[in-house]
Amino acid sequence: MHGQAKYNWCLLIIIRLKRLLKTFYIWNEYVSKVINLFRNALKLRNTNFDNPHGLANRFTYSTAHDISIMCVNCLQNEIFKKIINT
Repeated sequence: MHGQAKYNWCLLIIIRLKRLLKTFYIWNEYVSKVINLFRNALKLRNTNFDNPHGLANRFTYSTAHDISIMCVNCLQNEIFKKIINT
């Protein structure tokens, strides 16, 4: 590749990467909202999820009590039980 063709190729890659990153950001926001809807349904008052991957930051927190409630509810799901038993 020479000159302009190489530049155009790099520009195309940058545009696609920006779109991909925006898609991941939107997906993370959506998943976090869904997780927090489950949190609200379980009435967990000391838990918040800012991201779907669970990596710690100042907006992602929980207590042992809330985690135990989540575990009890998860264990009622057959698919979840199958996954953790493998």
